[in-house]
Amino acid sequence: MQIRCWTLELLLATTVVSLCPDTQQCIDRIRELASGPRTFWFGEHRRALCHHRHANPVECFSPPQLASFHSLGSRLFRVRTYHSEYLRNLEIFPRITYRAAPGEYRACEHDFRIRNASVIEADPDMNAVAPFLIRKRPEITWHGLDFDGDFVLLMTDVGFGTLNYLVTDFPRKPTVLKEYEGCDNFRPQPNPMALVVFRKPKRSLLMPKAENFNLGDFMLENELTDDLVGLSVVIVGADPYAIERQRMRGLADNCHSLIKKKVVRSPPSKLLSRLPIEEVTSWLSVAYEQKPLDASVCCQRVHISHELVHLDPLGDSIVSATATFHPPRVSSLKVSNNAYSNYHRSARTFVALMDELYTVLLLDAHTGKLHWMVVDVSAADLTDDASTKGHTLASYIHPAPADPAHCWPFAFLVLAQPRTLAHNIKLFCSSDCEERDRFNFEEFKQLNGLRLFAFSWMNSCYDLSFAHHVLSQIASSISNETLNNEKIR
Repeated sequence: MQIRCWTLELLLATTVVSLCPDTQQCIDRIRELASGPRTFWFGEHRRALCHHRHANPVECFSPPQLASFHSLGSRLFRVRTYHSEYLRNLEIFPRITYRAAPGEYRACEHDFRIRNASVIEADPDMNAVAPFLIRKRPEITWHGLDFDGDFVLLMTDVGFGTLNYLVTDFPRKPTVLKEYEGCDNFRPQPNPMALVVFRKPKRSLLMPKAENFNLGDFMLENELTDDLVGLSVVIVGADPYAIERQRMRGLADNCHSLIKKKVVRSPPSKLLSRLPIEEVTSWLSVAYEQKPLDASVCCQRVHISHELVHLDPLGDSIVSATATFHPPRVSSLKVSNNAYSNYHRSARTFVALMDELYTVLLLDAHTGKLHWMVVDVSAADLTDDASTKGHTLASYIHPAPADPAHCWPFAFLVLAQPRTLAHNIKLFCSSDCEERDRFNFEEFKQLNGLRLFAFSWMNSCYDLSFAHHVLSQIASSISNETLNNEKIR
């Protein structure tokens, strides 16, 4: 089956805009930015947003060792009370220029393409830039740069506390001690990456750890406390590229933020438009096993290889109805509300240490008809494959399109349970019946105190391969009827 999916194309302007042309004005703006207590996602306002029961565990994630630092300055130097004296020797405003390159990448089970690229110049008042566009090392210079000078350049992700770049003897004979890494910001709020410039150190630098990088300790250990002479920032937004990279590291999975935006912008069906998406805190992976087929159908040759078909709700991928005869693999990652959950993720395999229970539903996204229900799925089973776990209360009914001329949307929903449901809900009929046709999702959710945890959808289509199946069924039925008639005679 050839899967069609929409590929997102991001078109970017190629102009360079310098918002801060004067060095002293730029330095003053940097000093002002460093002291602001509510400028970035880790500001003082985070306490009200994240210290309650239903706080978003992904958007509220923060390295625990940095939780008490709310301004750029306090987080950069790791001091509870930041003072402008930390930047007393600033005399350089380094110019950071990225020559963004086009490219393609896969994230959140969707293909993204960046066709046009731009020249990006960092500035204290710049618009947040997509992480994909700053994935390559920037050009760094400043007004009055002495090319025989020996400076230390250091870039650090202030929000996440990592060392992203370290160079000595710049620009005379640059020696790279830490290769450049961009900022993988996965949340919609901007995150600062700082470039710090030091005068020539008095001795060889002691190499710091890249993770949990402490600039204050680095300055003390290398006797650089009076040598910080330059500072600039790159304001980084979020994009699918960064979301996927953090997802693969096991730090946080914010792919669901993309599907939530899509439903708000362009809901695929009435049922999906009514979902309480503000409750959603996780991405849902659904994959069908496509069986091979090599046959002639309607004077055309159809060849389909055996493959695993992953749903792509970000691209509205079309799934052949021949791939959906059997229940799919369903998995999702549970992140605890304290945002520092004890879990590990390797590639697309999850291990979780929680004991919550979940319900998996498959509904006709137009009519609401119930096609599948599994309850009491544990968090550990949900991170692996929920299709064969829990208690099945409504057996799987093939989600075929109701109209052969059109593809038909179906929704997969995962709901968090407050308690076990296996003994509180009676079994549904095993095939099509009025009880399934009249299933009311909103009522079911409310009666059982459920909370929407994750969702996805697909468009099931009547294509040539499914036509082959239907024609084969008809031929088999006619053949059986003929044999029965001959036996009667």
